[in-house]
Amino acid sequence: MVKLANSAGISERGAQTLLDGLLGLGLVELHHGAFRNTEQASAYLIAGRPAYLGGFAKVLLAEAGTWSALPEVVRTGVPVMTQTHDAADNSFWEELVPAIAPVSAASATSAAASLRLAEAGAISILDVGGGSGIYSAIWLGINPAARSTQLDWGPVNAIARRVAAEHGVADRLCCIDGDLHATDFGTAAYDIGVYSPVAHGEGPDDNMAVFAKFRRALKPGGTLLINDFEDDRSGPPFPLLFASPMLLQSRQGTT
Repeated sequence: MVKLANSAGISERGAQTLLDGLLGLGLVELHHGAFRNTEQASAYLIAGRPAYLGGFAKVLLAEAGTWSALPEVVRTGVPVMTQTHDAADNSFWEELVPAIAPVSAASATSAAASLRLAEAGAISILDVGGGSGIYSAIWLGINPAARSTQLDWGPVNAIARRVAAEHGVADRLCCIDGDLHATDFGTAAYDIGVYSPVAHGEGPDDNMAVFAKFRRALKPGGTLLINDFEDDRSGPPFPLLFASPMLLQSRQGTT
């Protein structure tokens, strides 16, 4: 315990208390008297691994203070807007967008299999609110004949270009800098549309307007994929819980 505390730069008592808590949460386990990561912690909480979610956890922890306002926000329905998340130049995106990319990576891979993208040929993809560009990066890697266009704010698209370059597909990703509410999606130009994790932050009317723009933008017989939380009020647990930060931080968002 002393060695671990010294390595982490924390007190021995603090290290013991922290490890006891992690043991209770199932993130570490005791093995012959020593603590070690569980399989889940090894997969999701070690930086550099494909499914790393530590960055997302840090973002959520940084906003933990807003939860003290939950009783008042529940009473009034008015969010606590400590920072304006719906602004293109917010430095918050540089933290959040890369952090949530692993959350979408698994669904992007699963969706590619369902849509049989590997054998779809020279298709065109429109990803609205694509964020990190992880959908485009994975899909273009699976289908070398496909091309993708991402519509998002300029600073966010810069992150997507970086991710696409890391995946070796930057030459087939085009980015349109703009607001999804004000920017035209085009007409009958795309085979597949992706509405990335944006719907939960929008109200019903705004989402319907976006769907109408997608319908115009897709070719006849095209496919629209909605990448977001599904919540039919029966579970799974995370979408039900995620409605609370949406209440705290957005004017209309929910799951």
